[in-house]
Amino acid sequence: MASPQRYLFTPSDMHVLVEDISDDAYRALLSRAAKAGKLERVCRGLYVYHPAKPVQGLMLFHAAARLRAHELLELRHRLPFMASIYCASHS
Repeated sequence: MASPQRYLFTPSDMHVLVEDISDDAYRALLSRAAKAGKLERVCRGLYVYHPAKPVQGLMLFHAAARLRAHELLELRHRLPFMASIYCASHS
């Protein structure tokens, strides 16, 4: 499921892997995975799965493709360095 090209997941993407647990237990599982460094919350509703070894220079664009337009603003504030990396490499 995860790969260097597919490393961004929504909670619902991941919930199908453990459908038999309660919503509270699932939220606790996400929290533990984030604390352990396996997942990182990029913005509301989107997580990076680090063991997939994502291509960092493309993360902003892949995340934008997964988000609705109003969520992109939050992403830009949380990952400003990604935009600067892209701009510098395409000048």
